Amino acid sequence: MEEYEAGLSVCYKILRLRQAYPSALRIALKLNNHEYIGNIMKECKDPVVLKQMAFMLARQSVSYPVRKEELAAIINNQKLSELYRGVAKDLQVLEPKSVEKILKRNLEETGRSSINAVMDSAKKNLSETYVSAFVNMGFGSDDLLTTKAAEWFPKNKDTGRFAAAAGLGLIHMWDIEEGLNTIDKYLYIPDDYIAAGAYCAQGIACCRVRSEFDPAFHVLIEALKKNKDIYKVGAILGLSFAYAGTAKAEILEALIPLVIDTNYSMEISAMAALCLGVVFIGSCNPDVLNGIMQGMVEREAPSLEHPLARYFALALGLVFLGQQEKIETTLEAVQLIPAPLGKFVGATIVFCAYANTGNVAKVQEMIQNCVEHLDEKDALYQVASVLGIAVIANGEEIGNEMAFRTMTHLLQYGEPAIRRAVPLGLSLLSLSYASITTMDMLTKLTYDPDKEVAQAAIFGLGLIGAGTNNSRMAEVLRQLAGYSHKDNDTLFMVRIAQGLLQMGKGLVTLDPVHSDRFLVSQVGLAGILAAVFAGTNLKNIVFGNYHYLLFYTALAASPRVCMTVRQLLTSSCTSIWSRYQCRQEWG
Repeated sequence: MEEYEAGLSVCYKILRLRQAYPSALRIALKLNNHEYIGNIMKECKDPVVLKQMAFMLARQSVSYPVRKEELAAIINNQKLSELYRGVAKDLQVLEPKSVEKILKRNLEETGRSSINAVMDSAKKNLSETYVSAFVNMGFGSDDLLTTKAAEWFPKNKDTGRFAAAAGLGLIHMWDIEEGLNTIDKYLYIPDDYIAAGAYCAQGIACCRVRSEFDPAFHVLIEALKKNKDIYKVGAILGLSFAYAGTAKAEILEALIPLVIDTNYSMEISAMAALCLGVVFIGSCNPDVLNGIMQGMVEREAPSLEHPLARYFALALGLVFLGQQEKIETTLEAVQLIPAPLGKFVGATIVFCAYANTGNVAKVQEMIQNCVEHLDEKDALYQVASVLGIAVIANGEEIGNEMAFRTMTHLLQYGEPAIRRAVPLGLSLLSLSYASITTMDMLTKLTYDPDKEVAQAAIFGLGLIGAGTNNSRMAEVLRQLAGYSHKDNDTLFMVRIAQGLLQMGKGLVTLDPVHSDRFLVSQVGLAGILAAVFAGTNLKNIVFGNYHYLLFYTALAASPRVCMTVRQLLTSSCTSIWSRYQCRQEWG
């Protein structure tokens, strides 16, 4: 690894000497070297090139202080909502899209009975909430949560109302002016779940957008002081969305007590730990690490069997994201955590530290973990290992292909716990890119005799198709809706996949890898992993009361279209033919 970084440093110096500043900035971002970034931004005098590099920093969610307000607005993503909606207007997709037009239930073959009559009404309404929020992401309005809020909110049960209010954040995503004003009124509604969801929505609306006024911080910190758990959960989620990757010290001070104190519920402690992992991502902050470790070690073994306990593991992994050898000391300390969670934590830390590196030795280590034939209760760390194969190998195309072959072997020879994780691993290899081979494999698995494998495969289809509007996948999901119309949970998962497929009406991607697959957005990867971890126990997390973890996909969401602007930052229509477009068309 040292040799690789040394080679990149040489490339950086050459490009800097030749004044190829945007290319040099890509190297600096790959190395995550803030000194290199500062040198380039100070040396470049061309205002147009500076704006281009500001957009590059914004895409990677890297903050850099500048004096010019125009550059600061670009780096802080304050122009993102305007440009995104401008593209939508040009493509004539700005108008809200109704749930009926999205799902096209009239095309579903349900046999002897209607889906609407069979599916539980609360779960049906909840699924439609997510579908409308995903599809109308960032457009400022929809036909359900904004225009019919007074009618829609009462139709949902407790966590359903929370999700409906939080969904407003997706609809107003990246819009910190009009969006926050619209959401603000829901904070004062005398319904705990709606108000708590509105706190979450405030954070989602501010996702990846920074402002000197910091509009969400004080509101969310005050919400943490409220007595009811649901308010704390909403505020914690809001903080993780609004301040992902910022390493804001005040958040550490506010959340560490919630992680350490075992008097708090597992839901609050686990979500607080995850928030710290997202906010201090890749920082190796010792205070965060010690707090999360203490929160796990001091809890009794039975409480660590809670479905959300696995988010402590993810939180630790995110703090080490991309840091490789720096994990050695923590791996020794992890042995103090009771099994089976202890091994799960260790595997998660390893694959996060080596994420997207293509490190062959670590991939082999993950495969070796999957060789043993264990009882389902002891096989939790093998689930992390399956995900780890995909996360580590996803750095380049050959590694991606080899990981795909490995997944097929695990499907054939693996124990049930491993087979249930394989669809999620396959989806991580092909996020927002519905390759034919992956789609065919997951489609086959949706009819697997093991219902948990089938449900994970449906979720995987949603992830690989996210924002693509792939017509073939849309047909597959409609057939699945008819096939599974008697199973509420499976049908709910199909609806979620249909919402993801049309996310942002085809203008959004969830793939954290960008810049010709050279760079990885750490914040985006964190969001995807948080959502995928929910998929490792769909029954108790997504089909239970913790479905709000699906909102973490917002951290990974980014416009998939190439937005071109003039020097004054006004939109410019330009025809572009890129290699990525070729890949999309020819697969």
